[in-house]
Amino acid sequence: MSESSSAPRSRKEGERMKVTGIHIYAYGKLINRRYTMKELQVIFGENEAGKSTIMSFIHSVLFGFPTKQQSLPRYEPKTSSEYGGFLLVSTPSEGEIRIERKRGGPAAGTVTLQYEDGRVEGEEGLHRLLGTIDRRTYGNIFSFDLEGLQGIHRLKKEDLNRFLFSAGSTGTDSLMQMEQAWKKEQEQLFKRSGRKPVINALFAELTSLEKKLKEAKGRNDRYAPLHVEKEEAGTRIEQLDQKLKVLQERKHALVQIRENWDALSERVYTSERLEQIDDFPFPEKGLHRLDECKREIRKVEAQIETLQHKRDIFLERLEGDPIVGEGERSFLEEKVASQTSFQKWIHDLEDHRREVAAIESGIREIRRELSLSMEVEEAASINISFSMNERINDAIEEKTEILHEREHNRKKRAEAQAIRERIERDCDAAESRLMEEEAFQDLQRKMKKGLSEGQRTWLRDRLGEEERMLAGDRKTYVGQKKITFSLLFIGLILTLWGMWSGSWIMFLALLPGFMSMFSLKQSRSRIIAREKRLQSMERPEGEASSDSQRLYDEQLEYRSQWKQLILKLEETEGSLAGIMEEERYLEDRLKKVDDGLAAIVSELRLPVDFQWKWLREAYTRLKELVTLHDRMTILHDEIRGAESRIEAYTGECREWFNRHGIEAVPLEEIHGKMKELLKQMDKEELKRNHAKEEIAQIRMDMQSLEIERSKLEEEVRDLFSYAGTETEEAYRRTGQLAEEKRELLQAYRFMEKRFQPDILSAFTEFASKDVVEKEILLVSNEIDECSRSISTLQEKAATLAYELQVLEEGTEYSVLLQQFEGKKAEILEKIQRWSAVTLARTALENTMEHYQQTKMPRLIGEAEQYFLKLTNGRYRKIHVTDEEMITVAREDGQVFQAVELSQGTKEQLYIAIRFALISSLKEIYDLPVIIDDAAVNFDEGRTTAFIEALVKLSKNHQVLYFTCHQAVVETFETAEVIKLDEQTIEVGLDESRRVPL
Repeated sequence: MSESSSAPRSRKEGERMKVTGIHIYAYGKLINRRYTMKELQVIFGENEAGKSTIMSFIHSVLFGFPTKQQSLPRYEPKTSSEYGGFLLVSTPSEGEIRIERKRGGPAAGTVTLQYEDGRVEGEEGLHRLLGTIDRRTYGNIFSFDLEGLQGIHRLKKEDLNRFLFSAGSTGTDSLMQMEQAWKKEQEQLFKRSGRKPVINALFAELTSLEKKLKEAKGRNDRYAPLHVEKEEAGTRIEQLDQKLKVLQERKHALVQIRENWDALSERVYTSERLEQIDDFPFPEKGLHRLDECKREIRKVEAQIETLQHKRDIFLERLEGDPIVGEGERSFLEEKVASQTSFQKWIHDLEDHRREVAAIESGIREIRRELSLSMEVEEAASINISFSMNERINDAIEEKTEILHEREHNRKKRAEAQAIRERIERDCDAAESRLMEEEAFQDLQRKMKKGLSEGQRTWLRDRLGEEERMLAGDRKTYVGQKKITFSLLFIGLILTLWGMWSGSWIMFLALLPGFMSMFSLKQSRSRIIAREKRLQSMERPEGEASSDSQRLYDEQLEYRSQWKQLILKLEETEGSLAGIMEEERYLEDRLKKVDDGLAAIVSELRLPVDFQWKWLREAYTRLKELVTLHDRMTILHDEIRGAESRIEAYTGECREWFNRHGIEAVPLEEIHGKMKELLKQMDKEELKRNHAKEEIAQIRMDMQSLEIERSKLEEEVRDLFSYAGTETEEAYRRTGQLAEEKRELLQAYRFMEKRFQPDILSAFTEFASKDVVEKEILLVSNEIDECSRSISTLQEKAATLAYELQVLEEGTEYSVLLQQFEGKKAEILEKIQRWSAVTLARTALENTMEHYQQTKMPRLIGEAEQYFLKLTNGRYRKIHVTDEEMITVAREDGQVFQAVELSQGTKEQLYIAIRFALISSLKEIYDLPVIIDDAAVNFDEGRTTAFIEALVKLSKNHQVLYFTCHQAVVETFETAEVIKLDEQTIEVGLDESRRVPL
């Protein structure tokens, strides 16, 4: 977007800005709407006419579309891709400016300002035009509705002063938020009697550190005595450690001797026994090897015996005869292979029979539905050609068309008859208002000489009739009024329920009420017209000349109306005769169509009373009947073929069974029996082959076992020869002696490794185990005493070492000192921040206090003037104190709080304060004021006063007043009112009327 080279001019404070025009491209349900605005502009519309949408549009163009995070509605259109529009505003310094905002860019939309001199600006130009004011402040000052009016009783002097000061200085409530933030931060930093604030907690920590620092300083003078004492304790601990080690070694040896006393005694016995046994040769593990050979020989002999038994069994199996000869096997295999085909023949036969049963059921169903008396074989002769189908469709469509035309003609005849009856009633009424011909002729002759007695009688009769009709109309009007109010109340309840439940169709519930209201208005107009006519007839008889003229003129008009009604009646009679002729023509056509339908029913062999509406379905069902009959004929042929194939197959199988002497089996078990015979043959063949293989294997195994038995017997003879024995008994005695010597040697070597030489030498010092026990007790007592002394000295040395380390390093005192100084610096920093916040808050409060003393009296004074006018002088004073809510003084001096006032008076007090606030800020912000139905709870007198206040406010500010109340609109001039037509809201966007940049 290009900008002019000339520098833009800034808007001056206090400069008046007003909206001169509104063009909505698409916003909510408003599409392509244009409005021209004046200094005081009233926008009137019923509910759902678009008042709230227009107010939101003005706010959105000035301050941006609401974002989805905000609670404000966005009014995005549902029937157009456009979103936005523009405002035409004017200022004394800039002239007319076009502010356009459309969808695009950020969520708030893209704004463009176009000046009269051709300059184009964006968001920064709009900020300069509006000053520092934002959406929230604009809504709090210049735009309010009934919801805002109802909160006046909660407003205090402090809130009013804060808002006045913040809005007057920055255009926003940022100073109010800043003051609250400073107050919160001040309390978090310091409180006089608090413990949790930061400065209070830091002072408590600083006091504790100061106490610890003094204690650490006094501990530095004890270093030298502690060092000497530590050295002495260390020397004594070393001496006791040496002694304890010797005692523990002595006790360990004694415990070993005590626990192994029996083992040590056995070592002596083993040594003596080994000296008694001489050396002799014997195989390694000779007895075990002999047992293993004997066990293996017995096992081999048992296996040989088992194999001989199995060989005899398999030889017996080879001697049996087969069940069936090999030549018959091919027949069984052939029949088993054809089992699939046989099963398929059976399944096909069952399927065909089921299908035939289903077809017969379908044929019976069709015959029952169509009430057919003919046999199934006759169905082939039925005409089911395409031409018959076309004849049926044409006949049904023609008859349907004729019936519709006849029904339409009957409705036209009923309407014509109703019109004729109404015209006849109007003719009768007109004739009743006509004078007798003789009286009318007499009136023509004597209208200048006064009314005749007959004319006066007729006039009195007409007057009485008019009075009776007026009384009836008034009674009807009262009943209609009650019904209308009831319908409106019920419609309002249903509409509110629909809004709550989200069912927008419930808004239609108001339609009967509005229609009844329109009818009520027409009834009211008839009553007013009849009253005027009655007043014109009620004149003194002395005015005979003017009454005669009026009566004569009226009779002429009645006669003219009567003639016109007669002409209309004749026209209606002619139209009715044409309608009757059309009905006769339709009846003739209908008879011809019925004859054609009867011929079709006869050709289709249907009952004579068959309904014509069902002919299409009957044609379809007859076509199905013929198809089913043809299919059933084909199925019967296939069934006979399948039965013959099955019979031939089963005959061959039964003949084979009889030839081999096998008992006959059922049809479904033939293949099972054949498969069983084949399996038996296969099993028998497998058994014979298996027996041959097993016999060969058994012979090989027996040969291997004989060889193995010979080797084992040879090994036994080698063992006897090595030991120098000839019998097994002598070999076993020699083996037992060799085993004893081996075990003694093994135990002796283990004992040699198990005991140390010092233990073995010490064992010889003691004569018995009791002497060892006494020695262990003495040594244990000495160890305990020595351990206690060492533990005491170690604890003392550790304590001394820690104290010396602390004193040597000197860290405790320095660390505490560093922490103390750091804490002091932190406290100083927090105190400086608390002082800055306190000074800033005090300065802001002083400024606000000054604002209150200089601006608040003027604001309250101006609000009192507005309140006095809005309440017609009933309330005169407004008081706002620091502790109490807003109070007002009545004309008799009695004081009331705002919460004690009626709803209407509270709203008038709120409006007075709003108007005064707007006036007090006009030097800074002179923006359009938007008000939404503020006078809904006002009586007639205060509504008039409110409108006068609006007029007064509009002299300094543009005022846009939105209302849905007709009584308020009637107090303004027509040029000051824009009426929103709900029926024309949903119109298309006219691109040709778009104003280009």
